[in-house]
Amino acid sequence: MASNESEAGPPIRLALLGAGIFASSRHKSCLLTLQERSVVSITLVWSRSQLSAENLASQYGPDVIIAHAASSNDPDVLLNSARDALRENRSEIDAVIIALPIPQLCPYTQMVVKEGIHVLAEKPLATDVESAKQLLSEAAMSKAMHAVAENYRFERVFRKAHDMLEESCGELIAVQLTAQTPIPPGSRYGRGWRLDLSGTGILGDGMVHHIAGMRVVIGADINRVCAVCTQKTKAFSGPDTVNGVVQFSNGLSGSVFATYAGNTFSWELRVVGTTGDIIVQRTFPQPGYKLSAVRKVEGENEVFEEQISFSGVEAEFDAFVQSCRDGNLHPSLGGQEAFNEVATVCAFLASSESQEWVDVERWAAE
Repeated sequence: MASNESEAGPPIRLALLGAGIFASSRHKSCLLTLQERSVVSITLVWSRSQLSAENLASQYGPDVIIAHAASSNDPDVLLNSARDALRENRSEIDAVIIALPIPQLCPYTQMVVKEGIHVLAEKPLATDVESAKQLLSEAAMSKAMHAVAENYRFERVFRKAHDMLEESCGELIAVQLTAQTPIPPGSRYGRGWRLDLSGTGILGDGMVHHIAGMRVVIGADINRVCAVCTQKTKAFSGPDTVNGVVQFSNGLSGSVFATYAGNTFSWELRVVGTTGDIIVQRTFPQPGYKLSAVRKVEGENEVFEEQISFSGVEAEFDAFVQSCRDGNLHPSLGGQEAFNEVATVCAFLASSESQEWVDVERWAAE
């Protein structure tokens, strides 16, 4: 076997669009590991700025092609620059990974699927339902695979919690999500484009994570919501807090509270059943989750606890690479999954405006 091939075959050659915070942190650490194992090979890095492209490309080796848009702020210039980079180097590219600001995700993903190249684009799918529908319609007409990177769908803790439901909870009664995720102005995620997001706004950035985690644990889609969305800080351009009630397709109901306006961090998903509870909590300072199961046995609490590390980004990258190899998209990467999460956030906002229950839109390929 050649030294530049893994046991599964030659490396998948990847072009990276975007060299910002997530691309140069979580994505980079995962891709470097895959490249060291000869599972992937980073062949091109494109960014708006030359410096960002050069800095990220240097982490992957001296032969990586560097492309940039000379720090232009013109949306058309930026998109055309990325398209030209892909076309000029098409023979060196098997797939594309997009980690760009949320307003750019949808148009750049559309561009890549029209070029006929497999693509893994960061969440969210879009910032509104109509844009999401248009993207999925165009992707359905392409021979290329369109994947959405939602790492919560791959986190081991949520999958294990789902597997434990029947034994630990019995008949399900309710689910409760509490997510306090402060984003102080001027912090790493509290500046730039996040402060002025249209459509679902800052809620669309983080709420899709929470909804994805809930859906994995419960094993059902959210069908209806009723919510009050409010703006508690002037840092963002729209609502930053949601209090809501959700109904799942399996009949279960639950409550959702999420805010980006507080100053303390807390994340807990609790499933209440007739025989016990399942609790998933984010942990600090140890990064990851604590999974707990609590049951009453002969009058005494029986408690199971396990600390589980983050694993979602690594798992979704593995799934995408395997999808590129065998030509079959992993179901958890599919656009229909991502559509439900965007549509749920949109339903929260619509319910808050109408002060009524709102059905969550569904996507059905034509």
